[in-house]
Amino acid sequence: METEQIIICLFFIVFFFILFLFVRYIPIKIVKMRAKKYDMKLNTTDVKELIKMRCVKNSFFKLISVFVREGLEYDVVQLAFHYVSGGNLDNVFKGFLYAKKNNVSISYPEIYAIDLANRNIVETIKKGKPYLS
Repeated sequence: METEQIIICLFFIVFFFILFLFVRYIPIKIVKMRAKKYDMKLNTTDVKELIKMRCVKNSFFKLISVFVREGLEYDVVQLAFHYVSGGNLDNVFKGFLYAKKNNVSISYPEIYAIDLANRNIVETIKKGKPYLS
């Protein structure tokens, strides 16, 4: 009788350990595979942040892949925060691309602020720098 109880306890310990590993690490692996599909390399910390913000859909990675393709520097977590805040990543991309091609110095927070104000970033940059100082 005691041997059966020990075997049952060991079975449950192994079962819950495997369940813990599955719940803890499989989602991270899935997100990394999605990112790799779009030529992105994410570290585990960034993946955990994306999971917390629920930015792990293919549609999000498609938007980010445009930054990768054009060789623009980006921080995936900052872009995810902006996306979750209601930002338009396509507008952000066009603004950064325009700024890069025209040698305009502009930071991520400035572009995010312009975008969250529902303004066209390219048009705003063309107007000049009074808002950028």
